[in-house]
Amino acid sequence: MRELGVLVVHGRVHHPQTQGKMERFNRTETEECFALPHYNFRNYGFEETKYAIDTFLAFYNYDRPHESLAMDAPRDHYHPSPRKYDRFRPFVPGWDYPAGYSTRTVKHKGFFLYRGREIFVSEALDGKRIAFRESHKPGCITLFFREFRLGRYNLTDRRYESRSIRLVKGDPRDEA
Repeated sequence: MRELGVLVVHGRVHHPQTQGKMERFNRTETEECFALPHYNFRNYGFEETKYAIDTFLAFYNYDRPHESLAMDAPRDHYHPSPRKYDRFRPFVPGWDYPAGYSTRTVKHKGFFLYRGREIFVSEALDGKRIAFRESHKPGCITLFFREFRLGRYNLTDRRYESRSIRLVKGDPRDEA
């Protein structure tokens, strides 16, 4: 997702309330699809269950009014992206890091080599080019992947001081 420029924001561990919108949707879906007096999972197969979910989703997205949308249905606010998405070959544009940044390729198991020592960044970045520069904090480097700041690594203590993934410019969490 990050290669496509998508900021992925995870909820805090052991804090399900940060997932409130999804929890509320799941509750509504369960109530409207499966909490009916006649519905019993043992009596219905895959096709019947799929039909119940598809029927609910059509109603939810096309007909059901939503308070958060001034009682409109989501379809009234949806606009398809002008970008074409091919699920079999997503377009991943090339990336050039700014001048003054050093780059390395992340090796097997998520490590990259810096001054003769291996530093773990993420297994998800195996084979990808990351960048780093000296931090404003002495003895530290700041790591980047494309337009994302991955964190600050303390070379002396051999540990991350910060591992918060942020957009370098325009992170929406900075506005909150």
